[in-house]
Amino acid sequence: MGTLRLGTAPCCWGIEHSEKADNPPWQLVLREAALTGAKGLELGPYGYFPTQAVQLQQELVSNDITLTAGTLYEDFSITADLPYLLEKTRKICSLLVAVQQERCHLVVIDAVKKERNATAGQSALAKRLPRREWAVLVDHVKAVAKLAKEEYGMKAVVHPHAGGYIEYRDETERLLNDCDSSLLGLCLDSGHVAYAGEDPVQSLLYFQKRLEYVHFKDIRKDVYDKSIEQGLGFFEACNRGVMCPLGKGWLDYPAILGALSAIGYSGWVTIEQERNALDCLKTLSELQESIAYIERSSRGWSYGN
Repeated sequence: MGTLRLGTAPCCWGIEHSEKADNPPWQLVLREAALTGAKGLELGPYGYFPTQAVQLQQELVSNDITLTAGTLYEDFSITADLPYLLEKTRKICSLLVAVQQERCHLVVIDAVKKERNATAGQSALAKRLPRREWAVLVDHVKAVAKLAKEEYGMKAVVHPHAGGYIEYRDETERLLNDCDSSLLGLCLDSGHVAYAGEDPVQSLLYFQKRLEYVHFKDIRKDVYDKSIEQGLGFFEACNRGVMCPLGKGWLDYPAILGALSAIGYSGWVTIEQERNALDCLKTLSELQESIAYIERSSRGWSYGN
């Protein structure tokens, strides 16, 4: 078996936007991330953590934690502002390169859209982009990925996300087929795959040649079923507690870990549990619970720092 490196992300503390009034202090997030036993942490929305490289590096070192990825969660559709996307990419990548010695990923997510939000998790009902609009989305993704690669030596990975235009397997496969593997890889999030009504194990096996990075989540089936039935958006479902500690939901993590072993995966696994920021008092204990569960369930794996 390979080596897993366990990390986490600011979304576990409810951080989805950098300047939201009810965000907990970034110092708390860094401190608690280290206390979970995780060795890695994603940058989260740009501007939440300090953007001065020297300060951020000092804080990371003092908490003995490594940055694993930056996230570009934006509109990539025909309505997107490409100059803005490129400038945001430069900000994220330049900070990661200045702070981190090892290679980080740039996680690319097409943001939740109003017209897709109510059909998140309902592939048969979800509107697909027409050919011309899809081509524009692909061009935007390629432009960002090319910039990250050529100017910063970073690999972009697409993250299929509930409520965006890259959610379901057909959309993921279409985008990967439209982008060279040297330019774009895949960040497979077990929770978003399951939320889309698909099997994370089968997706890992199906997309193994493009897999670069992995996210783990778990889902409360009763909350999920109600959210789908009521046509709730993804983040509204998260605010209602659809995500839960690993092992407490309906995802089969022994099987998921078995699939990762079968394809020879080694690298970072980021454990996430989206929630309302006002509910972050439980984050530390629930992340510790999730990490302990994965360590119990993954005998035979080694763990790296």
